[in-house]
Amino acid sequence: MAHSPLPLSRVTQIARVLINKKIAALDGPLVLVQTATTDEIRRDIETYCLNWLVEEVSTSINTAAASGNASLMMIG
Repeated sequence: MAHSPLPLSRVTQIARVLINKKIAALDGPLVLVQTATTDEIRRDIETYCLNWLVEEVSTSINTAAASGNASLMMIG
């Protein structure tokens, strides 16, 4: 009995799942993964999240460790 080939969209979906699983198994910080074919982006630009291409950096200093006195953080 011959098997009919999977449609390309299904193959692409399976490949994405396998790639995501490999990336999820990596050590280190979480890595955001997004994939979209050219045709998918043409149909819907929201398919590819452009906001994920922007890096956000924030710094937080816990002054409670110095009893709430931020000047104590400068000693040393």
